[in-house]
Formats: sequence, structure tokens, C-alpha cells
Amino acid sequence: MKVPFSENGDRAYVAVRASLEPPPERRLFTKLSAAVEGVFSLRNEPNREVLSGFASLQAPVLLVPYLRETLTSLTAQSRLG
Repeated sequence: MKVPFSENGDRAYVAVRASLEPPPERRLFTKLSAAVEGVFSLRNEPNREVLSGFASLQAPVLLVPYLRETLTSLTAQSRLG
């Protein structure tokens, strides 16, 4: 996972994306895509190594529930929901 940082290295920008395509036998939609993004920083002393480790391992774990909620909301509001 490639994590971009702010110019001075005190913030990490993390994006999690999901894309779904239905099976060929049930083409009820063409494609469903969603993404969530988060900006993470350290409160005290900025340490790029620590922030990089957090952004690569923990930040996606924190963002996945928001991505799941987005997909759930989109599908629940559809004509198939």
C-alpha cells in the first residue's frame, strides 16, 4: 500500500476502495464502486516512521467499517435493496 504524506511529513492520506461487479448470469447492475479517505497525524512529535507504520497497518482497519457502511447504504437504497 502506497501512502502519500503531506509536504512536511506530519500527515498521512489513506484511501480504501472497493469495487463490485455482479456475476454474468445476474447482471442487475454494471459496477458498484466506493471509496473512503482519511487523514491521519500524530499529536505530539511527528515521527514519519511511526506514522507510516500506522497508516499502512491500522488506518485501513479504521476506515473499512465506513466503506462497508457506504456500500450497505448504496445497495439498501437501490431498487434491489
